[in-house]
Amino acid sequence: MALTTIVGSPTADAYISLADFKNYCDSMGYDLPLGDDKIEQGIRRGTQWLDSAYRNRFIGKVADIDQALEWPRSGVVYRGEELPNDVIPKQLIHASAEAARREIVKPGSMSPDLKRGGAIKSVGAGSAKVEFADGAPVETTFTTINALLSGFVSGDASGRLYGFVARA
Repeated sequence: MALTTIVGSPTADAYISLADFKNYCDSMGYDLPLGDDKIEQGIRRGTQWLDSAYRNRFIGKVADIDQALEWPRSGVVYRGEELPNDVIPKQLIHASAEAARREIVKPGSMSPDLKRGGAIKSVGAGSAKVEFADGAPVETTFTTINALLSGFVSGDASGRLYGFVARA
């Protein structure tokens, strides 16, 4: 089933087309050993994860209440300019491609179930041991995706806010 990438559509299920995703992966040196159907499934899962993980932190508000995805948005100021409310920033499209690539390589990896919430105090196997610091987040931090979205989110998962304040 082909991806629906129509900006603002109530049936959209991806921010990036199959062809654009393949071009992105090629330009970044990522191999895609699977067929198109599996790649499209990964793109959908990556898009779903991205919207779910960042929904409450994206700046602005959805451009149309009936749109299926979190973008496009209105009231988004990037680099001092307000973006049109029918535009999806290339950084968001690239972030969705990064999430999709991870989902294609290992399905379910972006939203794994965490036994006991992932609050690991220590793990040992022979002489190797992992113990997370007290207060460490239970989820994985996706630095590439966070960096791509840095101008389009109001904070991080810890609740820390980033950005600037301006008087009108």
